[in-house]
This record gives sequence, C-alpha cells and structure tokens, in this order.
Amino acid sequence: MTGMKFKQVPKAQVPSNKRMVLGKYQRFFSELMDLTGSMTACVDMESKKAGYNATNELRKMAKKENLILGWSHNANYTEFYYWLERPKAEMRRVA
Repeated sequence: MTGMKFKQVPKAQVPSNKRMVLGKYQRFFSELMDLTGSMTACVDMESKKAGYNATNELRKMAKKENLILGWSHNANYTEFYYWLERPKAEMRRVA
C-alpha cells in the first residue's frame, strides 16, 4: 500500500465513538413518549452543535410517529428541553 501507514491495535485500546452508540437517541425518544403532557425533558449538552444534532434526530423520529417535537434551550446552549405534541386536527370550513 502506498502512502498509507497502519498498525495493529488491540480492540481494548480503541476509544469509543459516540456516533457508534446505536440507539442513543431512540432510547431517549422512548422516554419522551412516556412523559405526561405537562412535563418536559431537560438534557445537558456539550455544545450548541450537539444540541442541534440531537434536535434534528429527535425531530425525524417524531415525524415517523406522526408527532411534533417541541424544544427549547437556555441562553448559553448548555441545556436543551424537549417534549412531544400531537398535531392538531385540521378544521374545515363549510362555505
């Protein structure tokens, strides 16, 4: 192989990749589904980007379940708040 160097490393020495933690958002989403209507979930985030990434993933999951993800954050983006809502039925007007 040209231009590429590699070495063998025991698996025990490999750092864990947070993206490889399968289902981390799915587990949290199932907790959101169990919240009562007047409660929200507050999550501590490492950064603004981590919060927005989590929000996007949770929004996709909510859409699959025909729910709306409500969310907010504090002023310095260290805490994100989430809740689920059912979409309101469309009102039809009779002319």
